[in-house]
Amino acid sequence: MRQNNQKPFKERILQASRSNKSRIVLAIDVHDGRPRELTDRAVDLFEQTRQSICSVKFGRQTILSLGLERITELLTKIRGYGFTTIIDDKLNDIDETNAAITRAYFNLGFDAITVNPFAGWKGGLETTFKFAHEHGMGLLALVYMSHPGASEGYGQKSCGSRIKKTRPEFEILRRESSR
Repeated sequence: MRQNNQKPFKERILQASRSNKSRIVLAIDVHDGRPRELTDRAVDLFEQTRQSICSVKFGRQTILSLGLERITELLTKIRGYGFTTIIDDKLNDIDETNAAITRAYFNLGFDAITVNPFAGWKGGLETTFKFAHEHGMGLLALVYMSHPGASEGYGQKSCGSRIKKTRPEFEILRRESSR
């Protein structure tokens, strides 16, 4: 199990951002090819951009395509340069499942994970937030997606718990997530 004796994620990504004068997060989403080819492609992307980024994000499909051994090697390399790593999993399940997934990604070496607030707090994301807080892990809340059908869910009008008038779902999620 990875030991956490470092600053919280927010401080680490801000430090990398200031150091490289960048707010760019490199998205490594390679998944079409053999694991060795994909690993080489991921390393090349990182090497070509590391002077201009502040963090590296991996899609879940990349983890599955590369396998645990290769992803661990990549994370070690990237974190060796002082960058934080994010797993874009869009966590959205019941508490026990979310907690197990979060622990597994933390133990692999990820510094942050994306979560979907539609899972809710009680019985959904509460345990994940507590684990992340205790281990300095970052949580990035998904408030909107870029595919054409995103407005079918995130664009629906709704009333948030602290909002008196009807607003699109993504505005409520963005506001609540920033608290």
